[in-house]
Amino acid sequence: MRSKKQLLLINPPANADVGKQLHMENLGLGYVAAAVRRNLGDSHEAHIWDCSIVDPAGKFIGALLKKLSPDYVGLSLSTMNANGGVQVAAQIKEFDPSMRIILGGVLPTSLTTDELRIFSPDAIVRGEGEALVSPVLTALDAAAGPGEREVLEVSQDVPLDVDAVGWPSRDMLPWQLRLHPQTSISASRGCPYRCSFCSIPQPGGKKGWRPRNIEDVVAEMEFIHKRHHCAHFYFVDDNFVLPTAGSRKRAEHFAHLVLEKLPDIRFGFMCRSAAIEPELFRLLKKAGLAGVFLGIESFSQPVLDRYRKQETVEEHIEAISTLNDLGITTNPGFIFFDQWTKVSEINDTINVMKRIHFQSLESMNSKLTCYKGSAIADEITENFDEKPSIGIKKYALQDAAVKKLFDQCCEIFIRCCRPWTATPPTSERAIAWVICCRIFSIPAGKRCFSSIIRKATASGRRGSGASCSFSRTAPMPRPTRCATSDRSWPKKSIPCGGRAMTRPNAFSGWPAWSLAINCARNHAPRSGWRPWASPRRCPAWT
Repeated sequence: MRSKKQLLLINPPANADVGKQLHMENLGLGYVAAAVRRNLGDSHEAHIWDCSIVDPAGKFIGALLKKLSPDYVGLSLSTMNANGGVQVAAQIKEFDPSMRIILGGVLPTSLTTDELRIFSPDAIVRGEGEALVSPVLTALDAAAGPGEREVLEVSQDVPLDVDAVGWPSRDMLPWQLRLHPQTSISASRGCPYRCSFCSIPQPGGKKGWRPRNIEDVVAEMEFIHKRHHCAHFYFVDDNFVLPTAGSRKRAEHFAHLVLEKLPDIRFGFMCRSAAIEPELFRLLKKAGLAGVFLGIESFSQPVLDRYRKQETVEEHIEAISTLNDLGITTNPGFIFFDQWTKVSEINDTINVMKRIHFQSLESMNSKLTCYKGSAIADEITENFDEKPSIGIKKYALQDAAVKKLFDQCCEIFIRCCRPWTATPPTSERAIAWVICCRIFSIPAGKRCFSSIIRKATASGRRGSGASCSFSRTAPMPRPTRCATSDRSWPKKSIPCGGRAMTRPNAFSGWPAWSLAINCARNHAPRSGWRPWASPRRCPAWT
């Protein structure tokens, strides 16, 4: 008889239409596992199985259940892995109906209990799970057998003290680093803003930014650097720095600590345009800042107001200019299309992009994802003709000219990606993983993408493939080999986020690939090796 009860924490495989996954740790599971080991270590044992790293297709979950025979299985759910979560839940109940399924993550926090019954839950955790997992396990231990209990629901009403949470368990990091030598880290939680498209809940309905002690953050980075030899970090915070004096002072202190203790690292983060200040970001660049993700969304002020961004087009332009002057890569986030999009709004964005030489091809077919639980979901009219998705509200574009333009953008984007895909993609989201800089490998003298879109927007008609440089008869050339890595990269300059680059640069484009190249000399992953290729090498079998 086992002395401890077993808790298996699973990050399910991504949905089929998501495409290639970013091989990054699920920090939420790491924090929950650390809380269980700290608070219930004498009676419970926690295991982590992150399918995005060790089992993308979920092939080994059955063998893992057989080996561990866990008493509880926790599923970390989002809209990106909801379908995989349904399959895993069915597999669990088929293997042993007495196994208790605990749901956590953004999706269970946003959806109702009835909407979550598809996962056959025994418990639903809403909010930050670190403080809730211990009482949930205790309650399930005392609960009656299957069929005699209701679904246990717990929610967090008071925001956690982020400094009291501790560091997450890093069970999956050694396996992740073999695929992608970059780690994620959290330096703060919460957001003081209320963008209408955001569904990330705030504990207790309170908005606010909760920063960690910056010295503890740097200490965690030091530990990872020494233990795992990882020198590339990506902060998953909604806002690493805010446009306030206190937050900027904290970021300045962070830069000085990194320069003193970790002079050779590189890092990237997300923030708002208003937070970008030249002197501060010059110091952060010196400390290793390689790139910044900006949620620009649009260069049309009516669109920004519709999304409640509390930002202006001028702030976005100034932020991009500052980052370009400092040599920091801008990774932009755009929403070109939503239910109410007008041709004039698209023209506003494209005109600004052309004026400041800010090309973002992968954003040209970006359509608003309406998450259930977001403020904008109450305003959008659901389209029941489309195939439903768990946690997402489908809708149709109202303007016929905009609909034609969206179809053309998707067609051009797919055509651009075709030289680097083994099979033609079936949807615009299925190719979201395609490396951004490869798409920008446009020969000199070819027409820029914005001019194509402008012409299509003005006419409202569907263009022919021969009218642009991305036609089937004249495919884009494959990139040439770069001397700094064993991969192929465009030889000519790569306009990525508005800044032309002549070599691969960390955080230019998708974080999933950028740092793998820059740190290849220090921590090169094994070529062609996958940890799930042999069950003997999976962490569950060791």
